[in-house]
Amino acid sequence: MAHLSNDPFSNGKAAKREAFQHHAVLK
Repeated sequence: MAHLSNDPFSNGKAAKREAFQHHAVLK
């Protein structure tokens, strides 16, 4: 986990972005 925010929306965006990047790397 790179960043932690008190804003759940920001956390969701960051998590989605990280998951997308991770998936792209696994491809």
